[in-house]
Parts: sequence; C-alpha cells; structure tokens
Amino acid sequence: MSDAIVITAGLIFVFLGLFLLPQFLTRRAVPGVVRAFRAHKATSPESARTAEELGLTLRPFVQRIFRPRDYKPIALNALMAASVVRATADEKLYLDEARLASTPLARR
Repeated sequence: MSDAIVITAGLIFVFLGLFLLPQFLTRRAVPGVVRAFRAHKATSPESARTAEELGLTLRPFVQRIFRPRDYKPIALNALMAASVVRATADEKLYLDEARLASTPLARR
C-alpha cells in the first residue's frame, strides 16, 4: 500500500515539474517583458524596437548551459499571441497599452 502512495506522489511531482512549473515561470516573466518595453519607450509603432534591442532574445547556447532558463522570450511570444505586443511591418515590436489595460495582466 505504501509503495502505491509513493509512486502516486512521485507522479504528481513529475506532473507539476513538467507542466505547471513552466507556466508559472512564464507568467512570472510577463511583468519583466512589460517593463522592458516601457523602459525603452516602445509603446507605439513609431517608437517600436527589435527584440534584440529590448534584450528579449534567447541567449547563446554556451550562456544557456550555465544559467537558469530565461522565460522572457517565451513570455514575449505569449504576449504577441494575446495581441498585447504587436509587430510593425519591419518586424519591430511595441507594447499596446490599451490592449494591456483590457487584460488581467494590467493588474500585475
């Protein structure tokens, strides 16, 4: 009986580690992405910046080996999917403050 409980508890921890932890860390990275746009004043199509200028790209492979995973690029993709971050014709990005205000992210 106790072996079944240990195996069940182990499976629950694996589930949490594989599925829920990355979601939590991505949600935690969203305010950092919004701060990056505001710090660079990229809040309109005229002042749009590239992801590189905002510091929201993946690090080089060698740097990723020795550091914890950076969830800001993943959070940026999620914000783009929610139309909170928009792209211009020349692939520069800007924060749509009006759209952000209408989402639950504005309360963070």
